[in-house]
Amino acid sequence: MMLNDIGGKIKAASLLTDREFTRRVENKKLSATQLRFLKFIVLNRDNNLTTKQIERASLQGHATVSGVLRRLIRDGYTIESVNIHDRREKFIEPTEKGIQLVVANDKYLEIIDTMMLKDVSEDELDLLNRILDKIVTNLSSQI
Repeated sequence: MMLNDIGGKIKAASLLTDREFTRRVENKKLSATQLRFLKFIVLNRDNNLTTKQIERASLQGHATVSGVLRRLIRDGYTIESVNIHDRREKFIEPTEKGIQLVVANDKYLEIIDTMMLKDVSEDELDLLNRILDKIVTNLSSQI
């Protein structure tokens, strides 16, 4: 990887945060991606969350989202129910087990964020967020 390649740096940061999460998390079968998805589902549990909404919010493709959701359902962290008004649409809800998992492990995501942002000022963090938002917007509109 070329270190002046911004895409490579973003990917490296993502890999390092996922690796650190895996090292710290109590449930070794849970990935950082699964916890992020589950946290999103828990935070939006009163909104009749659909698979499509999760795809849009996560910027992940259908296959990726379906795979993560299938594992979360299999492991009893979420349930899927069919919309009675449109049987093609499925709602995703957390189970009590899923909510407890987020509560127990969310601290690891916060610890990793703190590690990652050590010595980063509020102004730098604000700038970083704006730049990353622009990158996501630019790529989303062209892909």
